[in-house]
Amino acid sequence: MTTVVIAGSVVIEAGAGLAVLWLLAGGRLSSHRSERQAQQLIALSFLLLAIDITVQAARDLVGGHQPAVSWQALDYLSSP
Repeated sequence: MTTVVIAGSVVIEAGAGLAVLWLLAGGRLSSHRSERQAQQLIALSFLLLAIDITVQAARDLVGGHQPAVSWQALDYLSSP
């Protein structure tokens, strides 16, 4: 389940990157219309990411899931 959630988030974030690549490719950078479309695509990807994070948090909160212990994080935080 975690792998699917991470993959979904990566796909959503990649959408913003693809919008930027689309804008920069093909001489669209000087077009105000293309820039506006890219901004709207990026805004949509951030909205989808926010919805995804909200759904994950609500599901974990309602399901009573507890975070797992991360020994690497504890080691990192305890080192000077």
